[in-house]
Amino acid sequence: MDITGFSIAVLPFALSPGASFTLTMSNVTHSGIKGAFSVIAGTGIGILIHAFLVGVGISQLLASSKLAMATLNIVGFVFLFWLGVKLIYSGVNSRNTPIADSDELPVTVSQALSLNIFNAKSVLLYLTVVPLFAGNALTDFMTLGVVHTGIMASWLFLCSFLLGMARRQFSLTPMTTVINIVGGLFLVYTSVVKIAVFISG
Repeated sequence: MDITGFSIAVLPFALSPGASFTLTMSNVTHSGIKGAFSVIAGTGIGILIHAFLVGVGISQLLASSKLAMATLNIVGFVFLFWLGVKLIYSGVNSRNTPIADSDELPVTVSQALSLNIFNAKSVLLYLTVVPLFAGNALTDFMTLGVVHTGIMASWLFLCSFLLGMARRQFSLTPMTTVINIVGGLFLVYTSVVKIAVFISG
């Protein structure tokens, strides 16, 4: 098992501004840095589930079925689109509603988990990249899953901390509006592009 090599290989995936990053920033603008925990927890659990499924061979069976992979893709696209629309609605609504720290988050643990589980890119990452650095034991895959989760969590917490500092310096409502609308548009655009590529491919 090559933990160092895996950490370097997975770094671009963990640091790229994707759906988890967008959802985390939305939660932070709404509830402060504590809002990051739900997305990080849901994403981390999803990563560990992918590591487990690859380690026991279930993901390989899934990948061998065109119907299963197509279903996974479609569910993932629809869910990503729905989350994007939800963020846009939340951003538009925040212009007319005072925003304060709240325990009610735009994105919950279960939603972040579902987004990761139904992400075909995550499945393929653990089918193609992780085996290059893992041994044959399930514990090797789970260890690399923990490493991946740690890198992801550290990055999102750092970004959340910086945004939290900015949140205290600037007007909260405009920041929430901009981040939610722009983030929601990004998710909707990403889902539409992925659907178009999937259909054409």
